[in-house]
Amino acid sequence: AIEPPEIVEVETTHVSCDGGGGADGHPLVYLNLGDNRFVECPYCGRRFELKEDVTPSAAHNFPDTYPEPEDIVDQAKT
Repeated sequence: AIEPPEIVEVETTHVSCDGGGGADGHPLVYLNLGDNRFVECPYCGRRFELKEDVTPSAAHNFPDTYPEPEDIVDQAKT
């Protein structure tokens, strides 16, 4: 059976994804959730969803730097 794509809860509408890096990864891409509350990576299908308690307008501030993909995944696991 095919594993469903990973779902990562985030606190910002701007995220980056590299598919986990290494040999199984893909080129680093930057994605924008916009007002949809989610976006799917076009390479690996990883789905980034805005956390329930965060409003898109509050999270819409463009960050000075993007968090590294592994930091986003680590944050979602806590």
